[in-house]
Amino acid sequence: MKSRSLHATRNVDSSTFTKIRDYLICKTIIRNAQRSGALSNMMYGEWCKGKPSKEDPEGLCVMVSKTKTEHKHPVVLNFESDLKGAMSFFKHIRHQFARTNSGNLFFTSVHGNALSSSYIGTLIGAVANPTRVQKRTSTMVAFESDQVKKQTAALMTHTSATHCIRNFSIL
Repeated sequence: MKSRSLHATRNVDSSTFTKIRDYLICKTIIRNAQRSGALSNMMYGEWCKGKPSKEDPEGLCVMVSKTKTEHKHPVVLNFESDLKGAMSFFKHIRHQFARTNSGNLFFTSVHGNALSSSYIGTLIGAVANPTRVQKRTSTMVAFESDQVKKQTAALMTHTSATHCIRNFSIL
């Protein structure tokens, strides 16, 4: 029965696909306080290779290698169990729209093309620009312990030295 209902979800129209995709992109960026490029460049294979999260064993940690900071290290995206479940659902319907010209990216347009990081930035710009999410997060931890600042900087792929200094009080 489960595979039958999953099969029924594979035939979604482009409007539904776009709404689900855009919701997942926004939620992931806000939860991870990452740049939009991390999601526009996340590969399907990277999602499939994700490991259980330490904080949420039912969640998933995905390493995205093609990003602005790829010369230093990959970006880690954390998907808590609820978001992991939604992403797993999306994984099953994305094949209807993904094409070979997308380079096997996880998120694509309805025509199978890659999504630019500027599209993702514009998408959530009405709610919260990805840069502003990072800056707000930095400001929130500016007076916390050095350990908290280091952990937050690492999550957002920054160094702790520039993290709070550069972003403090941008509100």
